Amino acid sequence: MEYGRRKGLSIRLPSGEGALPGLIAVEVADASAVESRLRSQNIIVSARKDVIRLAPHFYNTAEEIRRVMDEVAAI
Repeated sequence: MEYGRRKGLSIRLPSGEGALPGLIAVEVADASAVESRLRSQNIIVSARKDVIRLAPHFYNTAEEIRRVMDEVAAI
């Protein structure tokens, strides 16, 4: 997540009891529009209020996650 922060992204990670550590939220201005743009590039995220939510899994490579961060930073 440090890579995304260096790109200027505001990243929220879950904390506290019952938190889901596999979820990452990135603050964006228009979550629905960002979700649509990323999906058009075969990047699957979920829009939630003022964030897009990522749920990387063990099969996602570091390069794939960096690509998502690059795309979000470019929007």
